[in-house]
Amino acid sequence: MLNEDQSLLENHSGGEDPQKPKHASAGRGRRRFAVALFGTFALFIVALPIALRHKITFSLTFANKHEEADFHRILGRMRNATSRYGYCAAATPRRTTYPALSPSLAGARLVQVQVLARHGDRAPQNVMRDDVDSGVDWQCKSSQYAFLGPTNDDGHDDNGGDPTSPDRLVAKRVSHIRTSGRDRPRMWGGSCVPSELTEHGRAQLTELGADLRDVYVEMLGLLPKNFTSSDIRVRATDVSRTLASAHALADGFLTSPTHRQATNNNNNNEAAYRQVNVYTMPEAIDPLHSNKLDLTCPRLKQLQSQLPASPMWPVFLAHSAPTSGLVQALAPLKFEKPPAAGKKGVPSVTENLMCRRCWSKPLPCIDTADHLAIAATGSPAMCLSETTLDAAYLYKSFDFYYRNNYWANRMGRETIRLEMGPLLREMLATLPRSDRDLKHVPQFIAYLTHDGTFSGLLGALRAAPEHHIWPSYRANIAVEVWELPPEAGSRYRVRVLLDGQPLKLDRELIGDFACASLGDGSCDLHDLRAFFEANSAPDWEMACAEE
Repeated sequence: MLNEDQSLLENHSGGEDPQKPKHASAGRGRRRFAVALFGTFALFIVALPIALRHKITFSLTFANKHEEADFHRILGRMRNATSRYGYCAAATPRRTTYPALSPSLAGARLVQVQVLARHGDRAPQNVMRDDVDSGVDWQCKSSQYAFLGPTNDDGHDDNGGDPTSPDRLVAKRVSHIRTSGRDRPRMWGGSCVPSELTEHGRAQLTELGADLRDVYVEMLGLLPKNFTSSDIRVRATDVSRTLASAHALADGFLTSPTHRQATNNNNNNEAAYRQVNVYTMPEAIDPLHSNKLDLTCPRLKQLQSQLPASPMWPVFLAHSAPTSGLVQALAPLKFEKPPAAGKKGVPSVTENLMCRRCWSKPLPCIDTADHLAIAATGSPAMCLSETTLDAAYLYKSFDFYYRNNYWANRMGRETIRLEMGPLLREMLATLPRSDRDLKHVPQFIAYLTHDGTFSGLLGALRAAPEHHIWPSYRANIAVEVWELPPEAGSRYRVRVLLDGQPLKLDRELIGDFACASLGDGSCDLHDLRAFFEANSAPDWEMACAEE
């Protein structure tokens, strides 16, 4: 079955040889057509075994026409949202595009903002077979320093965090990547280890921090202009790319001419406000690494294993199989095999390909000498096209939406309580209940995480398909808490922005959610708190042990 988004055959270097006359005979044209037709069939034979490893039964009809129609409806709503380069850098909240407040927030004062963001642009997770031969390189240019010095008996730093102390040893991490010679393993060139935040990613998060400060501090007055680092809280997973993203966001948020001048005018120590703590947890228990919690939660793992049996999943796999097979045939990995069949609807190498797109690097080609079936096309190489990558991007977006939103809210509601519940509880702990709470919780909180957790939060909030695609680099959700005037019946309202614009919910999934809209500021904070509590477990470990 051919993919409706593309043809199966992709011949990057096909066509006539410029050295030959253009008045070729009709017989030669018929022979070329026959060779191309045979090549199409041959490439299908190459891609088919890969798709079959997903245990897919190909069929031109599906037993459940309702699921088929629903699949195409959702995919259609996503298609316009997955613009070709939108993945490379999400939009940020900006003064010029900040959405106006609705009448429900008339006279309100902003009292807290919690921002959850995906890390910035990163190097690929895996090495592709043609990375070395094609001269691919990734530039991170990251200088990571450790300031080592004596500690006191309770383990605290004797130097008070001063990196200039003469008693310190300054250690710098230097990455050396081997690209020449054959006596040892090689990979891509440049200065990036797998999955490391690139120089582009660092700039993206610095810009996000600066834009957040401009909107929420300079324009809306969330914090005084001479605020210090103790007025904010930064959380990140204990992974290099999210830690580096947290550092970059804090750098942008804390660096401003007006902020620096206001601080210096108050005779504050500049070094004090430029030092930021980034709080982390071990991966196995970190709510910000929600897609890893199944490793310590047997019940969550059991529930997730039921997803392939859901009615729409085989429909999705059947439609995505030709694209998946083509991607794996034309973009093989160098060191490791693709993930286990059936676990995901799109090959993991898709992330490598999106990295190349974001850096305007050519997509991979495969030498037909290694694949006799492809060689039958008469082309020296077969190359992956942008059209195929567009299709893979769209299918990857559907994968995220289906797992974390459609299936989770319709058939696997308990997965939200176990997978996203810990993060909802962490956010609950810092949401204010009263004016008294505002004195004891940070007014600005940033969480730096990964696409899986970001997608999970969108699913827990029941985002519409067009707002729940594969999270872009630096994708950001801002939960704004507004305090209404004393004469208002309810004191606090909440508004949620996705990439700087009001979040749109899926009307079919609102169900018992008292907040029919999160993007217009009409949601009462009490209702949001109740929703978070209902979708989380007060005793997570006990819930994980249930059969």
